[in-house]
Amino acid sequence: DVRDDEAYFNLYADAETMAFLNIPSESDFKYRRKMNRDKFVDGSAWPVDVIHQDSGKLIGVSGFRTIENGEAEFGIIIAKSYQRRGFLKQIWAACLNYAATR
Repeated sequence: DVRDDEAYFNLYADAETMAFLNIPSESDFKYRRKMNRDKFVDGSAWPVDVIHQDSGKLIGVSGFRTIENGEAEFGIIIAKSYQRRGFLKQIWAACLNYAATR
């Protein structure tokens, strides 16, 4: 299920959610979304949508991207209203499990 870009932009544009990160402009955001999709296709990144199981709402993004020599970087952004509720542990475990099979 491909989510629309508006839900993602709203996540990235939220000042509380992005308190420690730069809020991208709309054009930068669109560039990043396309780049992430392209990197997924070529196998150099594994972006993950974090969807709330009960509501079906996008509550965050996560994933890995290749840096070099088989090393990867992990990142996660969770909407402020869903932080401190245990989602990070679940997402981290799922991503590690996936990475271990690759």
